[in-house]
Amino acid sequence: MDNALEDVTPPQYVPGSIRVEIVPDVVTEADGPHPVHRAHITWLVNENRTMGDGYSVHAYFNIPGSYSHQNWGVVNSATSLAAVDITLTDFDLSGIYGVPSIMMIDAAGNRTTTVFANGPGYEAVTSAAVVTTNPDTQAPEVSLNEVPEQGLHQIQISAQPTHPEAPDGETLVTIRYQARDDKSGLGQVVYRLLDPQGLSHRDYHYHDNFYTTFFQGDPTAWKDYTIHLVLPTGSAPGTWGLQELVVSDKAGNQQLYDFVEIMHFEVSAAP
Repeated sequence: MDNALEDVTPPQYVPGSIRVEIVPDVVTEADGPHPVHRAHITWLVNENRTMGDGYSVHAYFNIPGSYSHQNWGVVNSATSLAAVDITLTDFDLSGIYGVPSIMMIDAAGNRTTTVFANGPGYEAVTSAAVVTTNPDTQAPEVSLNEVPEQGLHQIQISAQPTHPEAPDGETLVTIRYQARDDKSGLGQVVYRLLDPQGLSHRDYHYHDNFYTTFFQGDPTAWKDYTIHLVLPTGSAPGTWGLQELVVSDKAGNQQLYDFVEIMHFEVSAAP
């Protein structure tokens, strides 16, 4: 194949061009508007052909040693200026935030990652001060005990074949858990299932507040959550387990719960 537009050269960061600006902004959600900080990160891209349409650049933004915020952004084709916006709330830490790395992907899929560091051989990290008023430093928690007087229960798992008359491995699995947070509220939730062959299956629980910037409701109250998933036809028969549950809040604090030895359920074998 003779392709005159062949592109095997990845895009390049233009040295010395990165800038970070902290600007006030507002996020409006179901419960109304919320004032936030927005980190506006820009740099110049040198690309021999064309950058990909849509979100083709990416940046991290953090206080060294703490949770990293990240987001995708776009490149202005006329100016070659990449721009990534990252939202910070008053639940985030106050401090000096920097950009430790950026990534660029062109239309052909070539990609480049540029790392910044305050040491020999690197361009220095570009930083900006962020001041917040209500930082959240505690991770969410999941109820692991039965406390009937408080309406609390342990994690509960049930499984049943979708074709009980002729089991083929397709299984409806339901996982019920309760969680709460001290300030910013439950955000990202990741779980892993361990099958009888020792393979790990990772997925997200997309609950009502998964994508919101601000938790809708009382973040400090225990709330019931239910994961519904269907194991596909041909899933290994035998004893499966909930390997782990990882809960994060809106400020990025994370708690890992490991259940390798205790949370099991059965998948029926094909006849």
